[in-house]
Amino acid sequence: MENITSIFRKHQTVKKFASNTGWMIARSVYSMLLSLVLGSLSARFLGPSNYGLLGYSASLISFFTIITKLGLDSFIVAEMVRTPQKCGSYLGSAILLRLALSFVVDYSNVLGIED
Repeated sequence: MENITSIFRKHQTVKKFASNTGWMIARSVYSMLLSLVLGSLSARFLGPSNYGLLGYSASLISFFTIITKLGLDSFIVAEMVRTPQKCGSYLGSAILLRLALSFVVDYSNVLGIED
């Protein structure tokens, strides 16, 4: 039976997979630590009410981003893999659809704001 180090030496695919996985984990840890530091510093600097306002606006932005995406990312990738000769058509249509939905969401937000 082979031990793990001999498998890594023999198989380039396993070695590449392990390396890529390590980089992805390191990126996630770095992103979490950076979010923790920036979140705590901004909360301390802004105070409770302004930090709450920032959190509220961030949640609205993420909610409306979900609406404008509508699951297009995975669909467009699947269609581009299925028929590569139509990549330009799919990308153009997706960009126009996302732009139109962004305008609809922005317009509905403007109508919802009352003075």
